[in-house]
Amino acid sequence: MMLAAEEFTQMFRKGLIIASFLLGSLVVSPKVIARPADVFIPKLDQIRSQLPTNVSLRLPSTIQLANSNNHDLRLQIYSSEAQGEITVALFTCDGGPTSCLAGTISAAAPSDNTEREFINHQAMARPITLAPEIQGFLREGDQQTPPSPFSSVMWRQDDTVYTLSFRISERPNLLRMAHLMAIEPEPLR
Repeated sequence: MMLAAEEFTQMFRKGLIIASFLLGSLVVSPKVIARPADVFIPKLDQIRSQLPTNVSLRLPSTIQLANSNNHDLRLQIYSSEAQGEITVALFTCDGGPTSCLAGTISAAAPSDNTEREFINHQAMARPITLAPEIQGFLREGDQQTPPSPFSSVMWRQDDTVYTLSFRISERPNLLRMAHLMAIEPEPLR
């Protein structure tokens, strides 16, 4: 009698393991697609329509600026098909004076000018790892000559040169946004 109970228990366990395996293979996990931060959503169609040919754009999934309410951020989009560049500027007030500029997110197609800017940025910056196999270069604004109120991170990805530039006070947020942008699964095209 004891032997039959042990055999039943072993068969029951094997059955549970097989059932778990089969059930797990039938359940398909949904593909995770990162979404740009809420501040970009109202202008996403405009951003897409102004993307120059052969330029992709990554946008951070979250923006948490220290000295402003993120719901009050204003966006301005500057695009040049001729230069193969797009910049999304974030302002803390209307009108866009430089005192209201929180930061910019830029993407540029490879060109001689872009390569010179990248080399210059790299020469005055510190290497940082943004994601596996993605190295960026952090240039601290207060360590430039003359000092700048903005720090920036520049890197290459998707055959595009990305530049993120935000006020010095936003350094932790700058680094977090650059990391989020680098790990996004798909850029806007």
